Amino acid sequence: MNSTTADAQPRFLIPKPALQLLRTLREAGYEAFLVGGCVRDLLRGESPKDYDMATQALPTQVKACFSRVIPTGIQHGTVMVLLGGMSFEVTTYRSEGGYIDGRRPSIVHFQASIEEDLSRRDFTMNAMAYNPLEERWVDPWGGRGDLERGYVRCVGDALQRFSEDGLRAIRAIRFASTLDFELDVATQQAIPQRLDVFAKVAIERIREEFLKLLSCPHAQRGLDLLLSTGLLKMFLPEVARADFAMATRPPNLLPRLALLLAGVSKPRAVLQRLKFSNKILETVLHLMKVQPLPPLDANDTRLRRWLSQAKLEHWEDALAMGEALERREHSLGERMQALLAQNPPLSMDKLALRGNDIGLILGLNPGPKIGKASRFLFEKVLENPSLNSKEMLSQLLQNWNK
Repeated sequence: MNSTTADAQPRFLIPKPALQLLRTLREAGYEAFLVGGCVRDLLRGESPKDYDMATQALPTQVKACFSRVIPTGIQHGTVMVLLGGMSFEVTTYRSEGGYIDGRRPSIVHFQASIEEDLSRRDFTMNAMAYNPLEERWVDPWGGRGDLERGYVRCVGDALQRFSEDGLRAIRAIRFASTLDFELDVATQQAIPQRLDVFAKVAIERIREEFLKLLSCPHAQRGLDLLLSTGLLKMFLPEVARADFAMATRPPNLLPRLALLLAGVSKPRAVLQRLKFSNKILETVLHLMKVQPLPPLDANDTRLRRWLSQAKLEHWEDALAMGEALERREHSLGERMQALLAQNPPLSMDKLALRGNDIGLILGLNPGPKIGKASRFLFEKVLENPSLNSKEMLSQLLQNWNK
């Protein structure tokens, strides 16, 4: 283990509210640091989404220093400080007792040192602390070196880390995928040995990590690691034989998920088991129904008919999915874009004649025949969008009715 000072470290642009928070705690006599993911992101040259803090001050002492504090996890030493239009999670230095449920420690001890606090964290790249006011760094587990080498490595004993929180196993693979890092050998070898702890994790937590992995550019590698370590068969065994290279070809998440499930007999049941939202579930199932794609030499009518089925908000994802499934070297994307630029009516609610209009022209009350007439007109304007005017459709309708 080693700690480092700022002499050999770069300086960073830290938001003023974060500096103000650290300064207020220092003036009250309390040590405090930026910790975790924000430190990792700063070292990687990225802008952190959140700035988490660790301090020797107890939650009650933190609350006394600021006017707007929310006790989000006070039993574990965490409060949320609202300052300068930003929110900061501030946690008291702590050490922990044994883990009994594969997620939470049985007991938390406050007033540990920053080094002890960092020693309870998951991976070395997340176990660094930085105080920009003093330009002071604490890196007891060599996190910066692992960042530079591109390694995901557990803090201390990997078996112990994965025994404490079962989610850490899939997080290790997710970090390796999203950052394009290698898994440390001991870290990777420990994952299959703690599948029993992983089995205790709530499916919602697993699903969120899986979606982050599936969204990243190196998702194929992440899926390979999930399979080789045994994690994939624990929560998504149905896709264990899927073609990961094909499934990760589209750039977006939902067609990737649809491609993974393309060979599954009951995809709805799988999505429901993983507790996906209804919106994601229905979109994925819709993308699967739109296949196959029109042939490359399809005429414009056929392309418009496919676009109508795909729906405007999903056609690009459906196209990317189809091209991956069929391993097409050439795309219909430019032709479809050109057709869409003409703003053709691609759904029946875009017809120049609505149901009431049709009823008046034909002398009909609402009923099945009006729906049949609407479908007839819609097919005509898919073939020739220039027909979509009240005059033209009225003439077509009268001829059809005869």
